[in-house]
Amino acid sequence: MIDLQQMRAVLEALPDPAFILSRSGKYIAVFGGRDARYYHDGTGLIGKYISDLVKPDKAEWFLEQIGRALESCKLLVEEYELSNRDVRGLPDEGPEDPIWFEGRIQAFVVVN
Repeated sequence: MIDLQQMRAVLEALPDPAFILSRSGKYIAVFGGRDARYYHDGTGLIGKYISDLVKPDKAEWFLEQIGRALESCKLLVEEYELSNRDVRGLPDEGPEDPIWFEGRIQAFVVVN
């Protein structure tokens, strides 16, 4: 049986970031994606809400996807675009075109 310390090590070793979000869009935890060549450190997101970070129309779309995943209890795979114009506080420098992402959204149940 794997213990909690080992499980945390496994999660931290994930090549891509995994975000644990509440139904309301609050970042509960961030695991993986630690390679600075490809990702920014996401730990600063913990405790913030999606609506704090992106413009209202994007935040609403993300919350809809979370709701769909929770209601269906099935894995949802969604492609979406995100640009500096969608994210609050980002400067105008950087890629002019939106960047496309593939999100995998899965509801999970905590069992005691």
